[in-house]
Amino acid sequence: MIDPLAHVTVTVQALHLLLAGAQARGMTPAEALTDCELDPAVIGDIDARVPASLVLGLWQSLPKRLNQPDFGLFLAELALRAPVGSLGEHLVVSAATFGAGLSRLLAFERVVHGVNPTSLELRDDLARIEHRPPFGAGPGTEPAIEFAFAWLVGTARRTTGRPVLPVSVQFTHAPKAELARYEQVFGVTPAFGKSASGAPIPVSVLELRASDLALPQRTQDTLVSQLVERHARALLREMPADTSQAARLRAYLVAQLSCGELATASLSRAALSLGLPERSLQRRLSAEGTSYQAVLDEVRYAAALEYLTERRTALAEIAFMLGFADEGAFHRAFQRWAGMTPGEQRRQSG
Repeated sequence: MIDPLAHVTVTVQALHLLLAGAQARGMTPAEALTDCELDPAVIGDIDARVPASLVLGLWQSLPKRLNQPDFGLFLAELALRAPVGSLGEHLVVSAATFGAGLSRLLAFERVVHGVNPTSLELRDDLARIEHRPPFGAGPGTEPAIEFAFAWLVGTARRTTGRPVLPVSVQFTHAPKAELARYEQVFGVTPAFGKSASGAPIPVSVLELRASDLALPQRTQDTLVSQLVERHARALLREMPADTSQAARLRAYLVAQLSCGELATASLSRAALSLGLPERSLQRRLSAEGTSYQAVLDEVRYAAALEYLTERRTALAEIAFMLGFADEGAFHRAFQRWAGMTPGEQRRQSG
């Protein structure tokens, strides 16, 4: 079976956060890590990295095992009460303004999360923070993004001393807890799953006023700021640069998928987009132990896993979005990738 996140690792500090949340609810680290194949020595190495799939699996399982549907919000409140400890926290709180800290966190997001799924865009007087998890990340991203947005809002309030209130919050998933719980944390009622017009929400968004980003932070520390940024840059340099042809092809195909044009993608068009002759692209992919079809299958499979968690999306529609000629072709391909039918996968993920 293809693992779309096999090459992605995250900082071990993300694991520390989850274990702290489990302990606060009476679960020992050993109990939390049951069935996780992890060298215990890794936990004590502050700069170690662990598989993203392991951390996302815990984000998915712990809320159920702890009977804590608001686990992401709970963990944000817990983190906000604790002393600043993680690299990501230091990147934000040591900066002169909240906006400078946020921008720096996003600049080094790959160090923390292994990927860069979050963006910041200024639109008139709004600061729009969008989170778009990579395909194949699975439902573990849902409590994780609730944590991230709640932590950002809470941090802005704590470091600036101002009652920062989001303009809006929206999540692609259904609410995990009562709406009153979200209102308590954010001060506004988020939108879940669908917008006011009834259209599916395609990306999770936290909107703040642009003026909130200019607020000075009481926690700013010039020396700490310089040291932590220097450390983050060193860690980023140590991370392997993903400049392979397979990675470039993967990015091209994901972009085509996002634009709804995967059906028109082809080896020749990909080669043209990547600035290579078709045969050169084939040779380079072969030297990396892969092929155009293998990378296309990887992108399609990761996207299919994501789409199948949304029960309102018909299998025929998923087949169309993935660029298959018909539902039957999608059915056969998915069974080849996963060893089960799309319907069986959907029932298993539910």
